[in-house]
Amino acid sequence: MGQRIPYREVAQLAEDWDPERLGYGVEGSEQFKDAEESFHIRLAGLCGNPVLVQYLRDVNNHIRIVRRLGLPDRDSVMKTYREHHEICQRILANDLDGATAMLRAHIHESQAKSREVTLAQLEMRRRERAMETESSAG
Repeated sequence: MGQRIPYREVAQLAEDWDPERLGYGVEGSEQFKDAEESFHIRLAGLCGNPVLVQYLRDVNNHIRIVRRLGLPDRDSVMKTYREHHEICQRILANDLDGATAMLRAHIHESQAKSREVTLAQLEMRRRERAMETESSAG
């Protein structure tokens, strides 16, 4: 990393995602979804990596609809709070390896969920088309 970590900003990010405060609600609201999307961008910005910030913006623009279709339930919302908060706490404790490992696991799990949602949507559309074909044939 080689640069000074902006602890005050990371502490604010941790406070924003404190699972005891639930600053973005627990129902998967648009505010929560927007905050979840911006968490990674804010974190990359705090690390001083403008290339990663732009990359994450591009990725978010491409997968936003999948995130919206995911309709997170209370358990997944609470898990997101805990994970984001813990990542920040590890950074604040200077456990950068732990923070990195957690962030990677968090991203991989999100990717798996996105694939699951996408496949479910494709399957639903396939069934709708099959029903349309059956009703027009009959």
